[in-house]
Formats: sequence, structure tokens, C-alpha cells
Amino acid sequence: MAPERYQRTHLVDGQPLAYVDEGAGPPVVLLHGFTGRAVTHMGLLLDVLRDAHRVIAPDLRGYGLSAPPPRTFPPDFYQQ
Repeated sequence: MAPERYQRTHLVDGQPLAYVDEGAGPPVVLLHGFTGRAVTHMGLLLDVLRDAHRVIAPDLRGYGLSAPPPRTFPPDFYQQ
């Protein structure tokens, strides 16, 4: 597993959203699957892509280091 030093956190509506932001160039967004997290993409995939791209890989809400969504939320919650 990759070191946690790659993880950054941004507050969205007061709740932490963790992500990886590496490299420079045209952006590429990597989304993890069920039970995954941003560091799932670390290692070879990130190493190869960040040489030519800005790679952004968030921990989706409730996974990894991101806070879970509230129990009830408005329909536009995930737009943010």
C-alpha cells in the first residue's frame, strides 16, 4: 500500500474529502470501486500517469479518509 503522504484533505460542507493530486498536464480522474479508496490507484498506475498528466483520485464519501454522507441528505448533495 502506498504511503499516506500522498493523501490531501479538503473540507466540503465542513466534512473532509480526501484525495490524491499528483503530476502535471491534462487532468485524469481515477475513481475507486466498492470498498476501495484513492490509494488503490497508487503504485504503477499512478507512477505512469503522473509523468504526463495531473492525476486526481478522491476517496469517495464514506470510504478511505473521507467522511461518510449524513444519514439524510438533499438530492443535490452529491453534486458538490
